[in-house]
Amino acid sequence: FGSRQAGAAVDLSRGAGQPLCTMATSDPAQVPSGRTFAAPGRGGLGLHPGRTAVLFIEFQNEFATKGGKLHGSVRECMGETSMLDNASSLVREVRGLAGQPGQQAIATSETAAGGPEVGSSVKPCQNPPVFLFHAPITFDEHGSDNPNRYLGILGGCDSDKLFVRGTWGAELCPPLRPEGWTEKDWATWGSEQVSDEVKAVTKVDVLVKGKRGLSAFPGTDLLEKLQARGVETIALAGFMANCCVESTMREACERGFNVITLTDCVATTSMAGYNACTNITYPFFSTPMTSVSFLAAVRCALEEECKAAALAELGENLQHCDACCRPAKRRKQETSEWAFSQVASDVFQAGPWFVDVRQSILAEKLVLRPGEHELRRYLVFAAAAAAPKAADVAAEGQNQAWDENLIYAKKLAGYGLHTDPTKTEPFGWLCNMTVVRLTEGCLVYSPVLGPGDSMDRVKEELEKHSLLPVRFVIAPSPQHHLALKPWQLAFPEASFLCGAASGQMPPLTRKRRDIRFAGVLSASPEAKQVLDGAAGAGPGRNVLLSSPTPDREKDLASGEKYAAVLDELSAAFEIAVLDDNRSGEIVLLHRASGTLILSDALYKSTPEVVGPGG
Repeated sequence: FGSRQAGAAVDLSRGAGQPLCTMATSDPAQVPSGRTFAAPGRGGLGLHPGRTAVLFIEFQNEFATKGGKLHGSVRECMGETSMLDNASSLVREVRGLAGQPGQQAIATSETAAGGPEVGSSVKPCQNPPVFLFHAPITFDEHGSDNPNRYLGILGGCDSDKLFVRGTWGAELCPPLRPEGWTEKDWATWGSEQVSDEVKAVTKVDVLVKGKRGLSAFPGTDLLEKLQARGVETIALAGFMANCCVESTMREACERGFNVITLTDCVATTSMAGYNACTNITYPFFSTPMTSVSFLAAVRCALEEECKAAALAELGENLQHCDACCRPAKRRKQETSEWAFSQVASDVFQAGPWFVDVRQSILAEKLVLRPGEHELRRYLVFAAAAAAPKAADVAAEGQNQAWDENLIYAKKLAGYGLHTDPTKTEPFGWLCNMTVVRLTEGCLVYSPVLGPGDSMDRVKEELEKHSLLPVRFVIAPSPQHHLALKPWQLAFPEASFLCGAASGQMPPLTRKRRDIRFAGVLSASPEAKQVLDGAAGAGPGRNVLLSSPTPDREKDLASGEKYAAVLDELSAAFEIAVLDDNRSGEIVLLHRASGTLILSDALYKSTPEVVGPGG
C-alpha cells in the first residue's frame, strides 16, 4: 500500500552537469504498437516539473454544476469528497506556480507541422512546472459522432441529449476556467481566433479536442499534445471515477506513462462505486493520492531542482542525495555519533543513525518524498490496520478526534505541515541494528548506515569483535531496506533474507530488484502444503523459507537447501513472521540469551501510539 503512494517522488540520482529536465524520446522502431514509451516505461520513476500534467476529465456543467442533467447523480459523492473545491484549489495553485520565474522544463524539437519529432534532440525551455489539460466530451445534436450510441453509458448520452456541443451543459464549469474568461473565450479556446488574454494562459491550460468516448485518448489530440510538451506523468481528475477516469487511467498505464489518480478530485454516482475504484482498481494502474500530497510533491520537486541547478552551476558533484536535500545546519539528532556495544551474550547493537524516512528506492534510484506525504501515509497505515475499530469510531462521529491522537498526527502538527504542506525538512527516526554471533560468523538484523558514513568502520567493528564473516542479513520488513545495497556490496557472500510482506506492502523482492535475495521467510504453516514440502517447515516451526522468485519448480528442486538454512537459523533463534496485514515483520528470539529482536512491531502494536488495533 505504501508503494502505491510512492509515485510522486524526486529523482536525486542525477549527476552534475546533466540537464535538469530532459526527456529521452523513444525510437519508433523500439516502441510496441499502442505504447508511447519503450520498456520499462515511466511509471514509478518519480514526478518531474515540466514533465507533469493534470488531466481534468469532463469538468463540465452537465456533471459539475447545479442544473446539469447529471449533477443530481454525482452530487452526493462530490459533496463527500469536496472534489470540485479541491480541483479548483489545485488549478489555482498550479497557475500560481507557473508564474514563478526560473523553472526549467523540457520541450522536444518540433517538426514544421508543429508536432514532436520522435528521436530528436532535447533542449531546455521555460515550460510551466505542471500543465492543466482539460478533456471535455461533446457530441453533435444528432449523436452521429457518438461511437456507441445504443450501448451503456454512451447510449445514455445519446438518448438524454447530454454534452451537446454549443449548449450550456457541454461548457467547462466556471471553477476551472481561468479568471476573467468569457463565454467567447471558452468557445474559441483552441481555435485560431483566440484573444491575447486567452493565449497568455494557454501555456498552462491545454484543451483536448475530439473526446467522444470513455478514454480520453482515442480520437483526440491528447497524445499529440502530451508528447509536444514532453509530459511523462499524468495526474487524473474528473467524472466519473469508475468510468472515464478509470478508462483513461488504464490506457495511460498501458502506454507507459507515470499515472497518478487524485482521489479527492474524482466523483461518481455512489460512494460504493467511488470506494471500489479508488481503493481497489486505482492502485493496480496508478499511484493514488490526494491533491494536497500531489502539490506537496510538485513543490518538493521544484525545490530540489532549484538546489540541484545551483549546485551544478558551482560544479559540485551530486552523486549523493545528501548534498541537495539536507539543510545546511543539521539538527543534532542527524549527526549523533554511533557506537558498537554488546547488549547480551553474543548480541550486539550498533547505532544510532538518523534515517530520513522520506527517502525510498524507486526503479533502483534513491528518491525523496515530501515529509507531509510520508506522515500522512503513516496515518493511512494506522487507519488500515485498525479498519474494523476505525469504522465503529467513524460511525460515532469520532474519527477526526481519533486521528489527532495518533503519534503521526501529532508529528504532522509539530512539523507545521497542517498549514504548510510543502515543508520538506528531514523527517525520520534514530535507528539501530542488531548483530548476533553464530557458531560461524554472524547474523545482521535490519542493517543501517547513516548519511555520510561508509562501511569501512562497520567492517572494523565486526572484525574487532570477531563477528566476521557476515553469514546472514535480514531485512525484517519492506520498510527496512535503504542500506541494503552498501551492505551487499561490502558482503557479497552473505545470504540476504526478507519477509513475504503483507497485503498492504509489496515484498522487498519486488521493491528492491537491485538486491540479490537468497530467500523469503513467510508466516503461514499452510504454505508448506502449497509448495509440497519445498522448504523446511517442520514440527514446532511457524515459518517457511522459500525461493525469492515465484518459481515453483525451482522451490521444489532447492527444497533441501532452504531446509538446511532454516535448520541453521532455527538452531540459534525462534523465528516468527507477523501475519498482521501490514508489514509482515520478521521477529527473532535469540535462544541462548533470551533476547527478543524486533524492529517496528512493538510501537505498531500499541493502541496509544498508532491508534486502536494498530
